[in-house]
Amino acid sequence: MLRSFIPLIIIAVGFGCSDLGIEPLPETQYYWSNEKQIFLTKDRSFAIVVYTDASERYRRFQFRNKRYEPLRTVLAEHGVDLSRAEWYSFGYRNSDGGILFPTNRISFSLKEGIQQTEFDNLFRGLATYDTTHYGTVMLKVIGQEGDVFGVANKIYESGIVRYCHPDFLIQITLP
Repeated sequence: MLRSFIPLIIIAVGFGCSDLGIEPLPETQYYWSNEKQIFLTKDRSFAIVVYTDASERYRRFQFRNKRYEPLRTVLAEHGVDLSRAEWYSFGYRNSDGGILFPTNRISFSLKEGIQQTEFDNLFRGLATYDTTHYGTVMLKVIGQEGDVFGVANKIYESGIVRYCHPDFLIQITLP
């Protein structure tokens, strides 16, 4: 009996879920806000590219269908030149269904009494300083596919910051 199931499993894994018309389980990420985990679901029908060039800092994309290939492949199929890209990601949806586009930036504030050197040891090789204003520090995650949620959560969960969360772009409709 077990033998008859093994080939089916191998075939399903070999083709991949999207090839069989099956949508994989939702991909979730989280970040911290007001001492609570905020969960987001990846939406593979949207993407963002963050560029190094200030004249075109961000570019958002919407695809007709959800795409399960690596984002680099999807963007290449759409003729997107990633040579100027600093970072890219699929979009996310919050619990209300709103679309969020993470950037490669993370903002945080150190707790009082924490030395900058303590913090530097946490993110060495993962991010670089971008800007600092009014007690808030902004980091830039390293690499075109850097894990902005992982770095932000590592910093927050260390206990040495008052707050720490990824930077997002959202669409706002004014009345």
